Formats: sequence, structure tokens, C-alpha cells
Amino acid sequence: MSKISSQLLTGLFFILGFFLSAAKGFGQSTGPEESLLDELDSLYNSLYAFDYEKFLQEHGSYDAFRDIIGRYSQEAEAIQSEQAYFKAKNILYIFYRYQSDPLIPFSILDETIEKARIMELPEYEADFLYKMGSQYSRYGQYDSALANYERALDIAELNNFYNIRGATINAIAILYSRILDYPKALIYYRKSLEYFSQNDVIDSLEIAGGFGNLADVYSRLGVGDSTLYYSKKEYEIAIRLGFPGELRQALKGLTAGSYLTGRFKEAISYSDSLFE
Repeated sequence: MSKISSQLLTGLFFILGFFLSAAKGFGQSTGPEESLLDELDSLYNSLYAFDYEKFLQEHGSYDAFRDIIGRYSQEAEAIQSEQAYFKAKNILYIFYRYQSDPLIPFSILDETIEKARIMELPEYEADFLYKMGSQYSRYGQYDSALANYERALDIAELNNFYNIRGATINAIAILYSRILDYPKALIYYRKSLEYFSQNDVIDSLEIAGGFGNLADVYSRLGVGDSTLYYSKKEYEIAIRLGFPGELRQALKGLTAGSYLTGRFKEAISYSDSLFE
């Protein structure tokens, strides 16, 4: 275990109700980068059960967490681990993302994006630009969100970053749907579907969700035939692969599509299936 992490993580896991032995890599003979990455993974996982109120009571402010991550970042830089450095920054962003002061997560993202740009690490730059877009979208600042998404998408397409490209295309589609620009939402939902299909993901959660997204937009536009068409495609994958969330979404689409096309008995039948 790295020299700075043992005492810090012990305190954090005590606060969170975890035992030190639960962390990956503890007690194993590993190199400094692997050990640091294991500790950061454990800290990342612990955020889902973090007791923010107790942490605030015991430390007086959330700045103590920033200090903890700062030391991790310093250690990552000392051993020249880009992966550990940006993983630490991601944890810091997640910690502050839902705090009352919205300026803090924006500041963290700005700093991290600039760092990735200076270090000429386009994958990290695109990833945190995507996160910046999501942060702006969360506060309803859709123009700024779109600008960051588009920058992330440009970098991802230029460098063929599969995951970032797919996620960003979908995020742009969701944004357009949220601001009720359904024609553009359709364009990007189709792009997302085509992208995953081209990458041999024929039967997947992404494909099922893509069909469901198209069905939802067509439903909002009042186009019943297309709503039915894409809902049936989502339904087939959801049944075949056992995706309960997508199955429910497909049934909603089938209900709406049937109603829009005047198939009222079928609409009632699909609607009843939602409550079985």
C-alpha cells in the first residue's frame, strides 16, 4: 500500500462502515501504480454508500476530501501514473457533483480538462468534456452542454474512442429530446443506433435502448406506425435477452403506438401487461 493512503483510507472506511480488508490489493505485493489504482477503485466504490452528513460532522467541511484526493493526485504524478491521476480527479468530481455549490464540480472539470490538454491525452480530455456537458445539462444550461458534447465527440471521432463516441452521441440525442427539438433528437438517436450496429453489437442493451428512444420520440410526434415499429424491435430484444427495464419501455411504446394508430383493443392489452 502507498505511504499516504493507509491512514487516509482507514479513516474513510471507518466513516463509511467498511473494513480495510475489503479493499482490493491490500496486503498483496504489488507495484506502486497497481496498489494506488486498487485503492482508488475501492474509494470509488465506497462513494455509493458515503455518509456525507457524518463526514461533514467529523471534518467540519468537505474540503477534507479534496485534501485526500489531492494527495492521491500528487502520488500519481510522483510515480507518473496518468491513469491514477485522472481516476483520482474523477472521484473528486463525483464527490462534489451533487453538493450545494455547483461551482466546485465545474472548477474540477475545467482544471482536469486543461491538464489532459496540456499532457496531450485526448481520451481523458474527451471523457471529461463529456462529463462537463452532462454537468451543464443537469443545470439546464443546454447551449453550454451541447458545446462540450460536440467538442468531446470531435475528439472521440478523430481518435476512434468507441465508448466516449457512443455515449456522447446518445447524450446529444437526449439533450435535443429534452429541449423538444425532436427532429434533431431523431437524427442523433439514429446515429447512436447505427454506431452500435456497425460495431457488431446486434443484440444488446444499447440497441434495445436505441429502438426505445426512437419509439419515444415518434410517440411524442404522434407518428403511430413508427412508434409501433421501433417498440416491437425493442420488445423482441428485451424478451430474448431478459431486459426488464427495456421490456417495460417497449410495452409503453406499444401501448402508445397502438392508440395512435387506432388499435384500441391492442392498446388496452399492452397497457394491462404493464401491471402484470
